[in-house]
Amino acid sequence: MYRNLVADLAVISWMAMPWMLGVTAWPTMAQTLVAQILFTEAARLLLTHEQCTSSLMIRFAALLAGSYLTYEAFYFQAFPLILFYALCQLGPTKTRRDTAALLAIASCAQAIPIAFNRYAARAGAPTKAFSSQWTIVFVSNLRHLPETLETSVGNQALWRGLLIGLASSGVILLLHGLGKVSHRPLCSRILALLGLSFATLLIATFTYAIAGYGFAPFGIESRTLFSASWSFTIGIFALLFCIIVPGFWMLRAGLLFSVLCLIALLTFAQHRQVDDWATVWKQERAIIAAAPVEEIRRCPLDSSILYVGPFQYKHIVVFGASWEITPAVFSRKPLSENRRPYQGLTSLFPVGDSYTWAWDGTTLSMELPGYWVLKFPAKHLYVWKLGARILENVQPGYRWPL
Repeated sequence: MYRNLVADLAVISWMAMPWMLGVTAWPTMAQTLVAQILFTEAARLLLTHEQCTSSLMIRFAALLAGSYLTYEAFYFQAFPLILFYALCQLGPTKTRRDTAALLAIASCAQAIPIAFNRYAARAGAPTKAFSSQWTIVFVSNLRHLPETLETSVGNQALWRGLLIGLASSGVILLLHGLGKVSHRPLCSRILALLGLSFATLLIATFTYAIAGYGFAPFGIESRTLFSASWSFTIGIFALLFCIIVPGFWMLRAGLLFSVLCLIALLTFAQHRQVDDWATVWKQERAIIAAAPVEEIRRCPLDSSILYVGPFQYKHIVVFGASWEITPAVFSRKPLSENRRPYQGLTSLFPVGDSYTWAWDGTTLSMELPGYWVLKFPAKHLYVWKLGARILENVQPGYRWPL
């Protein structure tokens, strides 16, 4: 019975996650979703086997490595998962030897993407860098997580009330069950699930913090909430399992009511955000279709282009960085012809709403006033204003805003 509960959790968690926190943007965050599916499939795989065979370990390692190489959202998450299985005597973790073997396999699978990341860094590919401020980011992520979740959902008061009702009912039922010997095995499993939820949340926060990432409730950066959503979902379903703890039928009814209302609220939030992303997608397609590709193709070498157009819709960035808009525009013919990926590109830079730009004839400077300045080499500078069919050739000394 307990094994079925955990197996259902492994499957339900990845199915439920997208509506759990309103994390959307399938076109831009498909990598994170694929990484999550591969990881949860690895978690489910262990529950379908009783023996730690070589075939199982190969498949387990392949799924983990595939998840980690797709995206880093679930780095190091396999270790608390294996320890949870060992604590509850689930799957092929009933002996210390098999548990140690799985931990070793998970370590090897984790080492592969880290080694590849360092190799790619030496080859000049874009990679993550270690953040010296990771402790500040780590604490800030945890401290602001409740606010981030509330903002993501949209109805803060109702969201907070439902969570308090769910947690209160679940904890009371759990404490009541622990007081009875016959109920302790079930309650111990629920406590272990809550521990798994907390441990994976800490690891997810740490993984993003060492790369300098903070949790974000909206936009493309909300992909950082995928792994946190997985942890949060485990906690929610762990509390939901308290409904089968005998006693206090009114509390169990209240717990079920809170969960159903929570599902309805999150479903509505998901629907709202999907509509917002659909609008942004239409704007992006219109921008790409309007790009003066013939003009861009004739730009001299070492040129840069400032793009002036829609930057943000509600809380979602339309085109906010060069690495977003440049490959999108160069996917159009004839710019996409006779060119290797990421080579022969003329960089396009969205001017944004908060940045100032300056060009002295050799260097293009991008400044967020009071914070930082980035510099890019540019011997020629053009301005593309959305709706214009030609590029404006500007002179050294040009500044934006004008």
